Amino acid sequence: MLDEILSEIAADTTAVEDTTALALIKIPENIDFDFNALISNFNYGKIKAKNVKGHIIVKNGVLSLRETGMNILGGVVAINADYDTRRYA
Repeated sequence: MLDEILSEIAADTTAVEDTTALALIKIPENIDFDFNALISNFNYGKIKAKNVKGHIIVKNGVLSLRETGMNILGGVVAINADYDTRRYA
């Protein structure tokens, strides 16, 4: 299985200086959005996943992902996360 993952990663070892500044993407506090998504087959270049699903919530300046996940590389990836930049703005 590790061979499958590594075969998808480019073998370019050229050192590149990262000059990109990190920036916060502010989530507007006046949006109240609740969305459930289900994608049976997801293909993006060499990335192929099945049963991509998620509960996406935007409320009070916070982006939340609940019961989000996908079947990929013979396994399951699952995520529950919050993206909250209110105290950094």
